[in-house]
Amino acid sequence: MHLFTRLSGVALLFALFNPLALATNGINLIGFGTESTLMGGADIAVARDTSALNTNPAGLTQIHGLAFDGFASGLRTFDLTHKDSFGNEKHADNEYTFLGGGGYAASLDSVPCTAGVGLFSQGGAGGVFKSINTAFGNRDDMSSLFGIAKVIPGVG
Repeated sequence: MHLFTRLSGVALLFALFNPLALATNGINLIGFGTESTLMGGADIAVARDTSALNTNPAGLTQIHGLAFDGFASGLRTFDLTHKDSFGNEKHADNEYTFLGGGGYAASLDSVPCTAGVGLFSQGGAGGVFKSINTAFGNRDDMSSLFGIAKVIPGVG
């Protein structure tokens, strides 16, 4: 039996018997902007809005006149837990995180270029745990949050 056939069979078994598959790109968003997100992040060559500032500034040349747009994304945390020797075993209280971004671009009259500036949430991670038992017998909140954003000027 060929190695490819065996590997294909194993992959098929994993796909059939895996009850849940979740994927991410670490702390980075898969797409930036509405079109990019709907295309699963495959937008490098077709950026037609101000999200081009973040993915491929040459895409700004497809904007004629003025453009101002924005986007918002929601992330859902599924299995972020805290467990310790003080009797804590708790899921994170922040199940949802909202990110966004957008930009402004304008065609330049004197040269065949478009210039713009944008602000984009790149991603992030972290958890908030409320009413955690402490070593002193009282309760406290604990959080660890991390986020990345970029301000990007560009010309295409």
